[in-house]
Amino acid sequence: NQSEDNNNNNNNNDAPTKSTKADDGKYSMLQFALYNFREAIDKYSLETRLSINNSKQPVQAPHDDWSTLRGSLKLIESLRTRSDASTHNNSSSSQSTISSTKTLTKMVANEHQQQQQQQQQRADSGQQAPSDWTWRELAQMVKYTSTPLKRSLLKLSGGGDQHETSSSSSSQAELERRAIDCFAAIMRYMGDLKPSSETTSHKSSSSKQHQKQQVPDNEVECVYLILINCHNHPQLRDEVYCQLIKQTTNNRSAQPDSCLRGWRLFSLLAAYFDCSARFRPYLLNYLEQNAFDKRRSYHSIALLCLQNLRKTFKCGGRKNVPSIEEIAALSAGRISKRQIYRLPGGTERVINTKSTTVVDDIIHEICSNMLMITQPNEMLEFSLYCIADGDSYTMPLNRDEYILDITTELIKNHQQYFLIFCRSVWHYPLRLDSKFYIEVTFNQIAPDYLEGLFLVMPRQQQQQKQQHNQKRHTGAGHYATSVSSNSSSKGGSSSGAGHHYQSLGLSDKLIREIARLGALLHRASSTDYMPHKDEIKYLLPRPIVASIKQQLKTGGANGARAPRGEQQLLAAASGEQTDQAGDSGQQGMMPDQQTWTTLVQDYWREMSAFDALDAKAQFLDIIRHWPLFGSSFFAIKLIQRDLIQPLDYILALNKFGIQMLDMQTHETHQKYSFNEVISTRKVRSEDGALYLDMKCGNLLKRTIIRIQTDQAHEISRLVRQYIDIELSQASSKQQQQQQSQQSQQPIGGDTESRSSLATNDNQVGGDHMTTPNCD
Repeated sequence: NQSEDNNNNNNNNDAPTKSTKADDGKYSMLQFALYNFREAIDKYSLETRLSINNSKQPVQAPHDDWSTLRGSLKLIESLRTRSDASTHNNSSSSQSTISSTKTLTKMVANEHQQQQQQQQQRADSGQQAPSDWTWRELAQMVKYTSTPLKRSLLKLSGGGDQHETSSSSSSQAELERRAIDCFAAIMRYMGDLKPSSETTSHKSSSSKQHQKQQVPDNEVECVYLILINCHNHPQLRDEVYCQLIKQTTNNRSAQPDSCLRGWRLFSLLAAYFDCSARFRPYLLNYLEQNAFDKRRSYHSIALLCLQNLRKTFKCGGRKNVPSIEEIAALSAGRISKRQIYRLPGGTERVINTKSTTVVDDIIHEICSNMLMITQPNEMLEFSLYCIADGDSYTMPLNRDEYILDITTELIKNHQQYFLIFCRSVWHYPLRLDSKFYIEVTFNQIAPDYLEGLFLVMPRQQQQQKQQHNQKRHTGAGHYATSVSSNSSSKGGSSSGAGHHYQSLGLSDKLIREIARLGALLHRASSTDYMPHKDEIKYLLPRPIVASIKQQLKTGGANGARAPRGEQQLLAAASGEQTDQAGDSGQQGMMPDQQTWTTLVQDYWREMSAFDALDAKAQFLDIIRHWPLFGSSFFAIKLIQRDLIQPLDYILALNKFGIQMLDMQTHETHQKYSFNEVISTRKVRSEDGALYLDMKCGNLLKRTIIRIQTDQAHEISRLVRQYIDIELSQASSKQQQQQQSQQSQQPIGGDTESRSSLATNDNQVGGDHMTTPNCD
């Protein structure tokens, strides 16, 4: 992943600094072990109690914390504080200072002489010196061991004090047993422990009962045992991380690949679970030390562990257990899977997908490396969808979802699936400077165009008035037909089989554009011959094809056509000037089949200069100026209080706002800008119907729009996405204005005038956009 690579480069640049800090001992595992490991705490606790019992006049430590290392340190600090206070009170003269110094020196000399005498007496009598604490003994706690643990490394608490998210409290004995089982699974995975149905029984210090330890038979069972225990008992996560650190530090195993397999298991665990806030800096420091020092044998896989852990901190970790194939691949050193992703038009791309790859990584990979998109805000317009067998509707995947979590679950359920990348929001303008960008965008737009979703076709009643007025002034004739309704929108059909179009019409300019688009579509398919009459229906939008079929049914084999209008359209298509006001956008009527065929063939003569890619770019350049271009369409039912039956509409979401379109003509009946959207709320009725309530308006007047649709979640998500983009752009513009104003201000100018100017600028515009509550 490119973002991770950049992050790694930055970390490599900081490697010398991090290694210098590590030499100071800050956040080292030795320091963590000294404060938190059971062995260290028990030893210091024992020494503290012995010193208290043997002392005739013990000094009371603050808070009476005698049973921990912190209590010992507080005791030492208390003694030092008293010594400093005594020295400060007796330092009134230089003579007293010299006397105190001599006294302290004499005390140290006497103490050293007594220690030498005691050692000499032990040597003469043959007694061994008591086991004092040494740094070597401390280092052994965090180094590799070839024997299974008898007790956990950390003192485990059943109350879940390490992780606030613990769902239930476990007894200390249960946690002890599970911690030892996890360590045995780690040793078995690394090859340091042979599988057996019953191994040496271990005794828990808290339960005082012997229990038989079960060792997994294979690596899959080892991984499952560790993951399940860490999932069900979050208190064990720090313990298992410490166990892995111990087994990968100074590994002296007889198995040649023991340490390597330990690091691979480390990378898998880091992809699933985080750690406690207390342990986090120590865990990160350990991984950074091993990852950024290229002299270490396993620096590359340590870097992978660090990447996985950072991704877990950011995205929360994976949720589903890995498949058997994934565990086998990871154990063999294969850290990525060749996953197929489909693009609009059926194009497939294979992208190496790691265990920690999320949806946002795939979107970033395709946008930056294939579409040549570098702006992060523009990448937010693209989404990744998962289409599985049996799903009626598709929802875009969350950007922090793990790809292998999704695919593993689908494979487990024996479902066939496709991961499809496409553009879901159309706020930024099209860029026709990238070949692959043109291909992907064309393949996504062309099907919606052929469905007729971008067409706006006024009804005949309006056209008759315009036709009558136009005849009075120009004498131009038009023709009208009645067509059956066959257009549909995403999410459902627009009308039943018995419904029919009312007489619809198109402007002369739009007719010419449709004919030209038909010729471009024919050229975009890499064909070199002129389209014939039977192929025209594949190059025109679906409502127009339905109109042609209706004409053939009602007007004979050749259809009804008006020669004068046809001549004017053909003249306009050939570039000749006519006295008709078609170029001014006046509405006309629907041509017949022969007219469409002639128009498309006339425009085909210009296509010889274009190749397939140029034809696709020309197609996008024309259609992007249409008012409904870049819209997402949904079939909805608008609920109104004064009507018993809901009204069928097409909901169009685009950068201009929310539009309610007529099912047949696609004329806008209601429109709301995103500035007017206050909040959205999804409601499900008792009968299972899903509704979406949109609260729109301003401070003075508000209204709630209720629509019934099975795609309420997708509509709410798109509304929020458009609003976030507008807020981001508004914020960036405001920052640019402030920077330009500051650069224009003279040095040493009036501060009060600058602040008042900024205040006035913030108040310009009236309506202030706020982030809505889109649940």
